[in-house]
Amino acid sequence: MCIEKDIFILGGKRLLPQARIGGKMPFEYVQEVEAFDIEKNLWKTINYITDNLKLRIIHAGAIQVTGKKIMIFGGMLEHQDGDDEKDTMIDNDQVVKLTDQSYFLDVTKGSIKRGPNLNTPSYYVSNGGCLLSMS
Repeated sequence: MCIEKDIFILGGKRLLPQARIGGKMPFEYVQEVEAFDIEKNLWKTINYITDNLKLRIIHAGAIQVTGKKIMIFGGMLEHQDGDDEKDTMIDNDQVVKLTDQSYFLDVTKGSIKRGPNLNTPSYYVSNGGCLLSMS
């Protein structure tokens, strides 16, 4: 997402050191927000996000909705013990859960507020600028 002079990267997964190509690929969820300052040609970690645990998500859709806000929607969340098995799937030998949640991230304040639910839990794959929805 590009807002003014920064490009924002959020969510995703980070492979663990024991991950092997052709074998199991265990991962952890990324909860940091990274921003690329176009003018300075520099990456930085955004430390002022109020509730970055909500960003522990992979394959979420995201779109800039105002000059300062990004809407984050759908994706896959970490499956928790006691969660309903509905909308679960396996990603690299880890159980994940499709979500219908959406959030608004205000990049100036760092606040994250709940948005409306999607009609169907979905995840999104970027294919060169377009989003492909999988539900």
